[in-house]
Amino acid sequence: MFASQPDENTLEAAAALSSFFGAQAKWRKAQFSVQINATPTEHSVVFATNDNKPDFLLNYPDVEKPTVEIISSPTQRYAKVLLVLGKDTAQLKEAVVGLVFGYKVMTGRSATIDAI
Repeated sequence: MFASQPDENTLEAAAALSSFFGAQAKWRKAQFSVQINATPTEHSVVFATNDNKPDFLLNYPDVEKPTVEIISSPTQRYAKVLLVLGKDTAQLKEAVVGLVFGYKVMTGRSATIDAI
């Protein structure tokens, strides 16, 4: 899910993350639909920068570093939303790389990527 039409950096981040999820799925089916500025009603991944957030995240705090966070969907109690956040789109790519290479050691609801 994107706030608006994604630029090249955001698309690269989304492609890398979808590839990673597909690899994790192995033989199981992996399907990724794209939505622009929607409120998540099912398990979702949202790519957002400080200056480009979907409407449901407009009041969400800005980040200083690449950040990956899990929140509950604002409309569906049991649906989770993976937020991939950054100050800019370059940091979105860093957040994805940090998640892909560091997911085994990440714990808790939120992780800030300090170094890759």
